Amino acid sequence: MPNTKIAPRQCSIFVWLQSQDYEFASIVDNLCLRRLLESRPKSMVGLTFLFPKDKKFHEELKEKVFNDFGSEAEEAVKMIKSLIIPDLLRTSADFSQREVGNILNVPFVVEKIEDSKVILEGGVELSPAKDFRPLPADANLAVWYVNKGRPPTEGEGYKKPRRVRQRTSKKMGGSNYNPTKSMHRINITTSVEREYATTIDYANSFSQNNPYLNTVVGLLTFLKNNHTPEYEKILPVIDYDPLVTYYLLMEPYKTRGEFLIEDNVLFGDGKWNGSRNANSTLSDFKAFFQAFDQSTADMNSQTDQKSYVFVRNSSLLSHMEGIRTDLNDPYYGLNIPDKVISFYTQLSNSNSIENMGPVFPDSTYKGLAGLKKLWQDEFRFWAHYAHQSILNEKNTNEMPNARSQAFYEMVSCIRTNWLGNNYDNERFITKKNTYVRNVAPNLDLQFLLTFVCSSDFLYIPRPPSVMQSIAEGKKPADLHQTDLYAFTQIKYY
Repeated sequence: MPNTKIAPRQCSIFVWLQSQDYEFASIVDNLCLRRLLESRPKSMVGLTFLFPKDKKFHEELKEKVFNDFGSEAEEAVKMIKSLIIPDLLRTSADFSQREVGNILNVPFVVEKIEDSKVILEGGVELSPAKDFRPLPADANLAVWYVNKGRPPTEGEGYKKPRRVRQRTSKKMGGSNYNPTKSMHRINITTSVEREYATTIDYANSFSQNNPYLNTVVGLLTFLKNNHTPEYEKILPVIDYDPLVTYYLLMEPYKTRGEFLIEDNVLFGDGKWNGSRNANSTLSDFKAFFQAFDQSTADMNSQTDQKSYVFVRNSSLLSHMEGIRTDLNDPYYGLNIPDKVISFYTQLSNSNSIENMGPVFPDSTYKGLAGLKKLWQDEFRFWAHYAHQSILNEKNTNEMPNARSQAFYEMVSCIRTNWLGNNYDNERFITKKNTYVRNVAPNLDLQFLLTFVCSSDFLYIPRPPSVMQSIAEGKKPADLHQTDLYAFTQIKYY
């Protein structure tokens, strides 16, 4: 059964395949070939999948896999492998620039190339799958539809192109790589992820014990009581979805550069060390956002009384809404990414947005230097969408673990694409190449506009009173109505 909601970007070809034809994806999984479509091997320059539209191909494949004795399973494996090209072929022109073949080492003979069509020997007709948009956009993944015929399974002579690896100053990770630096974070995160996957399929357990919520409340409580400067520094980063807050504060898969919260603050004798506030409620978590409510905030509290995010929160939010309205204009076209980046660059350079500032406390401003704020907001937007899709999953008798499986796919995507090691390379919504080179730029621009029109763009935390108005329908969450803010609903916790 396919997902009830499909994310507009897919972090692997297998995730896309599940959304297109769940039965076909299950056959791939049964043949233990899923790994070939989940990530590109490091030795490959890219990965291209040919998805056959021919129903006879599907029926024949199913027969070979599920016949009484499984005697033809090897043939089914060859059929699947004939569809996998160990190279990146995004456009028709790519087929003419070098030799092409599949992972069976069978070469393809290209007979004709058109703008949106490639004809192989034997009448095999290929067209690009415009509904496949990889995450990130430069993930070196591509999908084509096989409209007619079948790719060959027999032949020899094709040699896959080899990837040339760049040498770094150390064996792994570059000049600032430290393999032991984040082990505490990884161990805590692995435990949280495993527990969440265990409870998310069961409504009662999930509503009573959310490990992300418990861990984040424990972390924020520790910082508030023991490290006031760090608490003030990270408050403008927190998000109403505890899962999003967790990854933004912990940065568990980061191996290069400085953490937002350094290890010496969190780990050691008398430190946080991953402690949780058991059975925390959403109300406990919302209390931390009270610092952004000008009408009720304690002026002697642990917040910077100069930063707009605290003392002029409503004015700042109104100004952001004006910027979003201005950018929601087709006039900008392919220049929208440049406009978006210009706002983040100004914020990074001056701690202000169109002369409104200082936006953040000095410690927050320094902690979000460069493109880190943009990287955070892109992650925030993507993670909201992905997490909400998981919560909308419906477990069935056929798929009793649909939610947990979708969650692990989300985690895999975070571990692959959101490390926090290179903020420029790890952003995907605002990269101009996404729209210039992609076969379906209008769909990607629509996704970018949805980001721009959401409050994840130039994100500023909203106080609970504003979120309550949104939940009651008195105030829109975004210019484009989405379900990204359904996380404020208590039923999810």
